[in-house]
Amino acid sequence: MDIIEMLKSHQKLERDRGIEKLESVLAACQPELMDLFKKEFVFLLENDTLPWEQRHGALVAMKLIISKTTENEFWTSVRDHALHLLEHDEVRVRVAAGELLGELCRVGGKELFATFIDLLTNSIQQNLAQHNDQAIIEELRQKLNVHVADQKEAISKAESLFVEAAGWKHLETSVKALHFCIESCNAFCSQLQSSSFIDLVSTLLQHGNRFVRETAFYLLASLVHGLVDVPPEQHVLLQRSTEFAHLVAMGLADSWSEVRLAASVAARRFLSETIPKEQRDAFFPVMLPPMCLNRYYAAEGVKLYSQETWRLVTENHGRELVEQYFDSVVSFYIQEILAPNYSVREAVCACIAELGDKCQSSLVDPYLPSLFDALTQRMTDPAWPVRDASCLALSRLIAAYPEQLRPLVLPLWPSLFSQLGDPVASVREATAASLAVIGSSLGPECVQMLTHDVLSAFSALNGAPHAHKEEPAAPPGPPARQPWALVDGCLYLLSEMAQLPSCKAPVVSLIPAVADAARLDHYDHWPVVLETLCRHIPTLATGLGKNEFKRHLELLFPAIFKALRSLEPMTQSAAESCIFQLADLIGRGILKGRVELYDTRLVPELERVLSQPPRVVTRIPMFMGRPQVT
Repeated sequence: MDIIEMLKSHQKLERDRGIEKLESVLAACQPELMDLFKKEFVFLLENDTLPWEQRHGALVAMKLIISKTTENEFWTSVRDHALHLLEHDEVRVRVAAGELLGELCRVGGKELFATFIDLLTNSIQQNLAQHNDQAIIEELRQKLNVHVADQKEAISKAESLFVEAAGWKHLETSVKALHFCIESCNAFCSQLQSSSFIDLVSTLLQHGNRFVRETAFYLLASLVHGLVDVPPEQHVLLQRSTEFAHLVAMGLADSWSEVRLAASVAARRFLSETIPKEQRDAFFPVMLPPMCLNRYYAAEGVKLYSQETWRLVTENHGRELVEQYFDSVVSFYIQEILAPNYSVREAVCACIAELGDKCQSSLVDPYLPSLFDALTQRMTDPAWPVRDASCLALSRLIAAYPEQLRPLVLPLWPSLFSQLGDPVASVREATAASLAVIGSSLGPECVQMLTHDVLSAFSALNGAPHAHKEEPAAPPGPPARQPWALVDGCLYLLSEMAQLPSCKAPVVSLIPAVADAARLDHYDHWPVVLETLCRHIPTLATGLGKNEFKRHLELLFPAIFKALRSLEPMTQSAAESCIFQLADLIGRGILKGRVELYDTRLVPELERVLSQPPRVVTRIPMFMGRPQVT
């Protein structure tokens, strides 16, 4: 039959279409077809020599069929095959078998539920015992091609990585099957309150393998939901709530995003369905800090789910709760800013900035040195998103507490300014925005320091290595900072400073130095510097004001038309966009007249650009100034 052949296909898309057709056929519930389907799919389940795709299709189909029949003998046969396939080598078959067991629990009721719980619990306990199995360790060594005699340290690290990241035999899918059974029969979860079962869940939540931990947190979430109607005096999870609050908090701070998301689901249910509202304060010192941090986590699923959980749990009193448990929150942030996962460090930077912006100064003041040190250490982080986030967070913190942090900022000024030369363009841009805010917040002294350092950076470009000059090989590690990158960052900085009233005069004084630096082309990345300049000339014009900017416009013409003739498409495009924006700002006639006064030979180029429709310039990620086209 066509449906059966589709479900036996090696292509998942074809099997999915077969399931859709099977659903429509089963709706008619023709007895002869039902018998044919049962016979065919049972054959596929019991034949161990068939490809896994055929058995996977049969398992998914059986999940639909058993809901249409009440034959206990048939259920027993399907149950035996599903339990057998929980040990299959293919993980997708094992997961489908677990889903089928969950469906059998739903239609079979309390008796089947109790049977499956016992069988799955025994399977999980047996698989847990395998973590010390030397045969597994030997198999790992063979997979990683590690020799015992001369690489003991490598073996230890490799085994640790394997335990953490690889699928752990059948343990993960057995826990998934248990989760499916509990999710399908929440009404019977009161049977699962034995100490041995709760101990097993606790063990799974602390397992070394991240897939097991992820599944265990979803299991806990289902268990919490199933026990929601149990009286408090009989509620085992409530009696052990302190232990599980710490376990959930550990999951919320896990290095793996998938585990964090699963723990977030468990945390929401734990606080809203297990812990009475009036008792939540006892758990907030442990659970509130990671919940607060995850609102800024890079993984979108974790971030959005955590933000919704935060609104539900805090009931729009989040700031007050953070202030109430401020010591715990700050201690957790300072600890997590050293986390091995760069996404965690990035999120902590945003959280520290939030503390400075929103919390009472009397609470923040004692911790300012620690928070400042934490952020400045991350400015040299190996991961560029962390450097980016730390620069922005530092500027927000200094803007909120300028006088308190002034003694700490000034000694570190050279290090802060050097971040403008970061190899990654987005970090240079973030540093520029931060330094402009810092200079404006700390007053004329810092603005003067910025002006001096920018002039020094432009002067140093003269001494940059010439293009194609042979240089010694760079040592391993992050790319060295180059003079051109610092100049590029200074252009971002001038664009930011032009928007601040207290910085406009210094920016005007630096325009001649900008024009001189733009004439240099003895280094490889001069098109990148010209591109950045052309992108920011309109911003400079807007910030300084049209009248002030027009006094210095002619100084920038050489750079604009040099970029227009560049062989780099992005540099040409930036120059064209600059000309269009200037024409809109000061008028096409005025712009043409200024160009004609400067050099009549440039007028045809100007007219050619303005006669064409403007090209849309899209910013793209850049590393060391080279466009990364994706």
